[in-house]
Amino acid sequence: MSKVICLTCTGDRPQLLERSKYYFERSIVDIEKEWLVVDDGLVPYNPGGCTYIRRNPDGPISLGRNLRFALNYCDCDYIVIWEDDDWCSPNRINSHVDKLKLGYDLHGYKNTIYYHINNGWRINGNIKHSSLCETAISGKMINKLLSYKLEHEKFIDVTIWKYLYNTSLLEDQSYQVIGIKGGPGRHGIGYGHKAGCQYNKDINFNKLKEFVNGDADFYINLTK
Repeated sequence: MSKVICLTCTGDRPQLLERSKYYFERSIVDIEKEWLVVDDGLVPYNPGGCTYIRRNPDGPISLGRNLRFALNYCDCDYIVIWEDDDWCSPNRINSHVDKLKLGYDLHGYKNTIYYHINNGWRINGNIKHSSLCETAISGKMINKLLSYKLEHEKFIDVTIWKYLYNTSLLEDQSYQVIGIKGGPGRHGIGYGHKAGCQYNKDINFNKLKEFVNGDADFYINLTK
């Protein structure tokens, strides 16, 4: 039977990790699924309902090190990058797996939507690669990924899409993932987190409600 692993690299974000668990558990999936969590936070936190791997903290910007470490535990047909601070639709996993089943090594979406809970929304405008939060990988590429020095990369998504794959499918944004920024816990490192990143104001959270439907209240409450 085919299997998909949703891979989360996290640290010191317990509230967001619990929400990520909720999105994983409500997912509509046609094959066996597993949630794999690698945690290098200063305070360990196991949310349950996952395969939990504790990795000792070894400094800032550790995503590449966590990801490479986690790949050693991925025995599966498909990997979906499942970032701890993002919103995912119930059909997100299937949206990736259905395309990877066709023989693609990599599947994702361009023009990623970012939503900063205090600043509003923006279209990231990435058209040559998928943001990491919207990337899924065929299991047959795990060994190839392990051969690269991902632990030294800050922007892993660019590296994966530019250098590692010959067979990939990059589609238009389908509202399967919204990159949420500004949540509680350890500060993110991606572009949308940086000071000076321009966002469109969202009066009364109307755009947020459009993006995430009935899940908007969770993020609105984080701003109070």
